[in-house]
Amino acid sequence: MAMNMRWHKFLVVVSSTLLLTVSQSFWLNFPSMFGEAVVAQIPDARKQVADRLFQQGIKQLQTSPRKRLSTTSSR
Repeated sequence: MAMNMRWHKFLVVVSSTLLLTVSQSFWLNFPSMFGEAVVAQIPDARKQVADRLFQQGIKQLQTSPRKRLSTTSSR
């Protein structure tokens, strides 16, 4: 009886491991069925925002050097 229970537990572990392995490989490839263009647009949008903020920071540094110097000297 104890040997039969161990065999049953072993089969449950092996079958669940196999099931999880197969399903994980399926779900990792599943988003590619809907198209990769949507996923590829996210980094481009973030890069555009980062570039805009970077340029904005450069303009602020160029237009207000006195303000920058006065805040560092007052510390």
